[in-house]
Amino acid sequence: MPAYATALAGRRARLALLLAACLLPRAAAAALIDFETVPGVVHAEGIPIADQYLSTVGVAFGLDLDGDRIPDPGAAPHLEQAGGASWSFINDVDSSFDRPWPGTEAQLGEWFLGALLSGAGQAFMVTFTASVATAGGLIWDIDGNPLQGTEQWLVEALDASGSVLDTILSPLGADLSPDGLNGKPWPFQFDRPEQDIAALRIEFVGTKTWGIGAGFESFAVAPDPLPTIPEPRSALLIAVGLAFLARPRRASARAR
Repeated sequence: MPAYATALAGRRARLALLLAACLLPRAAAAALIDFETVPGVVHAEGIPIADQYLSTVGVAFGLDLDGDRIPDPGAAPHLEQAGGASWSFINDVDSSFDRPWPGTEAQLGEWFLGALLSGAGQAFMVTFTASVATAGGLIWDIDGNPLQGTEQWLVEALDASGSVLDTILSPLGADLSPDGLNGKPWPFQFDRPEQDIAALRIEFVGTKTWGIGAGFESFAVAPDPLPTIPEPRSALLIAVGLAFLARPRRASARAR
């Protein structure tokens, strides 16, 4: 990266972090998981990610394959590398593996989570050792085609008993329109008035039964409700999004 570009990226990153601090005054108690580093893990594609973040930020990942809203024993999402040899999603513009839409590379980063799902009712899960008030993340590549069907995700915020507190439905991915989400991120966020979110359940509700491709990235949580500011529901994702857009690319990242 040229020197001027490095300096510009550094200034943008500092401005983004300053904005994040303003939007999240309890930033020291908040957590952002981007999978660029995983405690105790040397990165490689296919490594299961389950409880590696429990001791540091109190977050665990899993899969609910039988629809009971409980992570199944031994079932976990896995690390994927952007543009790597295996795939969690396919950019159907050029049939490339795990390559984000041009202009969104920094939001995906080099590493993210993939999940092997085979149809409606199965879900990706995020659980918290202590309930939180604010939680959000990014789902990548919600698209569809006439051969395979549609993709869509229902995101549920669950309390400690497994009851549904709130839901967010993703856009329907039915085609490969440039205006759609092929190779692009879709952000979601819950902001509750109290600390009652014990888990997130991200259920596939599309019509596909094979070729279900998605990436999961940039999970952000905060124990307290967001402060009262304009558009409080979007504040955390604005901060997270700007921080990722401003993040300098790592020298070791693959060429996109």
